[in-house]
This record gives sequence, structure tokens and C-alpha cells, in this order.
Amino acid sequence: QAEDGIRDVERSRGLGDVYKRQILVCPRCKGELLLEEDKLICRTGNIAFPIKNDIPIIVMKEAIDLGSN
Repeated sequence: QAEDGIRDVERSRGLGDVYKRQILVCPRCKGELLLEEDKLICRTGNIAFPIKNDIPIIVMKEAIDLGSN
């Protein structure tokens, strides 16, 4: 965590700003999105959204079904 307590400079991928992550939610269920590698994962809806060129693509037609594990 940076001195200002806002950014994780070491791990930032453009989504490292805490405020930005707090406003990104799943468009289907409004659940929390978790950053994992090159995707944002919604555990509640069991779907993922890709991140392309550091831009999250959070639209249902781009959603990746993670199955019913």
C-alpha cells in the first residue's frame, strides 16, 4: 500500500486504486468483482469479465461462464 493509503503501487494494473475497485460491480447481480490475473471474477454469479489493455470489459455479452463448481 502506498503512503497515501490508496494505491497498491507494486500490484497496480490500472485497477489498483481502491476507489475504482469499490465502484465496479457485476452487472448481473451487483456482486463484488475480485481481480484475478487478467479477469474480474464475480463469485456470486460465477462469471468473469476480461481485462484487455488494462481496461475491464464489464458487459454481459463478454462475460465468461465459470460453470457451477
